Amino acid sequence: MKKIGISMLFLILCSICYAQNGFEPGFIITLSGDTVHGVLRDRKEATFLKLYKKVRFKPEGKNATKKYNANQIRAYAIGDQMFESVNENALHQDIVLFNRRLPSNNSNDRVFLKVIVNGVASYYQKEWVDQDSGVLEVVDYIKKAHNPKFVRATQGILGLKKRKLSAYFSDCPPLQLKIKNKDIVTSLEVVRFYNNWILNDRDNKLYKNN
Repeated sequence: MKKIGISMLFLILCSICYAQNGFEPGFIITLSGDTVHGVLRDRKEATFLKLYKKVRFKPEGKNATKKYNANQIRAYAIGDQMFESVNENALHQDIVLFNRRLPSNNSNDRVFLKVIVNGVASYYQKEWVDQDSGVLEVVDYIKKAHNPKFVRATQGILGLKKRKLSAYFSDCPPLQLKIKNKDIVTSLEVVRFYNNWILNDRDNKLYKNN
């Protein structure tokens, strides 16, 4: 019992030490699909918040810190929060300037997106820090499982990008109507409605047969 008590105390002290350094328990998913557990840190919280381009990771049983960007791992989790690596070009396919669609930069660079909902339609957030205020800001994105394209769901304080979302969810007329009538006003509501509709609509064969 004494040895167990000492071991538990050691683990608690280690957890406190990691927490003080900004590290929290979690895992990474490697490019080969392996899950490696350890402790991670992806931001520095001080007077001004800083998001790291490379997540700091210490594997279980090791003291050395490794750094991974979004090109080097598939995903990582800190606590119960998941972040996925996606191709940055996929986020900019719907950018239009002066009625002209902007071309992609043909870059293979990837970025981490925070996963809010994972489903037939998934809801993501891209985090960034306002350089003037140091405040954390987010941009909402939605992606359907059978569609490689992400759609930007919101436009700042203006709320949902109704035309974009209506076009993206053209396969779901009830959702289009709710967006138009402002019965649905958040990205989370959009995704939840669509996923429930897919699950419960018996006439929808596309997803149930895949």
